Amino acid sequence: MAAAASRVLGVSYCARRAFRPHHMAQYFTGPEHTLTAYWLHRYEEKLSEPLWIHIVGSYQVKPVVRNSSRRRLRRGIHAALAEAGYAVDGKIAQPPLGSDGASVIQTPTAPLTGTVMVTIKDALAVMEMGEEECLKVGREIVQKLRTPKAQGARPLIQGLIILTSSLSPPATPRRKKLTNRTNRPTDNPTPVLLLHFARQ
Repeated sequence: MAAAASRVLGVSYCARRAFRPHHMAQYFTGPEHTLTAYWLHRYEEKLSEPLWIHIVGSYQVKPVVRNSSRRRLRRGIHAALAEAGYAVDGKIAQPPLGSDGASVIQTPTAPLTGTVMVTIKDALAVMEMGEEECLKVGREIVQKLRTPKAQGARPLIQGLIILTSSLSPPATPRRKKLTNRTNRPTDNPTPVLLLHFARQ
């Protein structure tokens, strides 16, 4: 990406699917959070998708600016994926059509896999970007994903959390005993998701 764009956006790639870092810190470490089961279920549903796109906004701006900038950038990435003949989840579109509805010039041979983490450093600058500029950023991201180096690369985000599936239950965290609630173990453990840190 250009030097000016790198001051506005940070893009990291991982060859495997990974949790959002703030979900890991908030829901999957320490004592069990009330929304842990909900987010594990959401991530389990996404296991059929080969490509995960996480767009993280800055919390130094108002929520409406943060969310609008994320949506604007996501639309650009999705349009670039469609233009290259991919669905939003990285699978090959059936039939492969570009963003304008015309057939793509070169049909993709394999789906895109892994995780793309886009960090918006300057949400106001993203809000000032036009659709064509967002599409240009999306094209650069898709082009990087299509290179063999990105497909087989080691994780580029330090401390990135990788998602794997396992049938063994995790160790239950120690909790304070409450008088109005009982914690009973289940007889049939369901498939759970184990988390581990990726090393560079």
